[in-house]
Amino acid sequence: GMGMKDAILEVNHWCHELVTYQPSDGRTSAPLSTIRSAYGRCGEQSTFTVAALRAIGIPARQVYTPRWAHTDDNHAWVEAWADGTWYFLGACEPEAVLNLAWFNAPASRAMLMHTKAFGDYNGPEEVMLRTSNYTEINLIDNYGSSARIDFEIVDAAGNPVDGAKVDFKIYNYAEFCTVVTKYTGADGATFLSAGKGDMMIWASKNGKYGFAKASFGKDKTLTVVLDHDAVYDIALADKVRDEGVLRLIVDLLRGSHLLDIALVHDDDGVRHGQCLFLVMGDVDKGDSQLILQPDQLVLHVLAEL
Repeated sequence: GMGMKDAILEVNHWCHELVTYQPSDGRTSAPLSTIRSAYGRCGEQSTFTVAALRAIGIPARQVYTPRWAHTDDNHAWVEAWADGTWYFLGACEPEAVLNLAWFNAPASRAMLMHTKAFGDYNGPEEVMLRTSNYTEINLIDNYGSSARIDFEIVDAAGNPVDGAKVDFKIYNYAEFCTVVTKYTGADGATFLSAGKGDMMIWASKNGKYGFAKASFGKDKTLTVVLDHDAVYDIALADKVRDEGVLRLIVDLLRGSHLLDIALVHDDDGVRHGQCLFLVMGDVDKGDSQLILQPDQLVLHVLAEL
């Protein structure tokens, strides 16, 4: 009979015959709906292909990079299990061999890939999040060189903060997009392995927040101090002097739509609400106006209240 590798390739070819790529909205269609419409974005194509592989008994999982590190956008694809090894493939993008797709080079430069496994998963991969329903695991080591940083979150007095929320953010589509969220233990510590490059680390708890740049591949440890208040009034620079005060409100979970979400494959801006909501007004005159130049303002982004 057909070996597992050949079976994976054959199923992906069958999926390609039935479904072509086309952008859609943020609601991921079910596999049968994707067959009926005959199109889908990468998230829907990969969901469809995973379902087809599982239907014939081949373990498969959707892999997702929430944001590329080198360019705007994101992507989703498939890993399938054959003869004791996970192989990747572009969903509905048939190639003659496994571990070959248009995204080989981008994936080697990416900072994070992850997938979700049902239940309390205890495999060899780094766990990023455990819930009562699934375990989110880190797959970056399957695609490129990575490095680990250990983080310590402390309050203004230097004491460890238990249960601090730590968001790891990649700059993409003109925003710092949260690609993974972790929580500290009683020792105020957490860690992450990621592809080599920079992320912004945003830690918060009880209306206090702090942030820092982390360089994976250079930094080994990093301390973030929660020494900022959640709402901060920023006075205008010398050129504007005392004529007005700018209040910047950034709501990381309930932001307005500053992006053309249709450009993002999997509509994370809508699904997670990680956009910037800017309210600018002159206190004395009571009107809203864009009066600042980039060098007149240091932005203090707010944590989730």
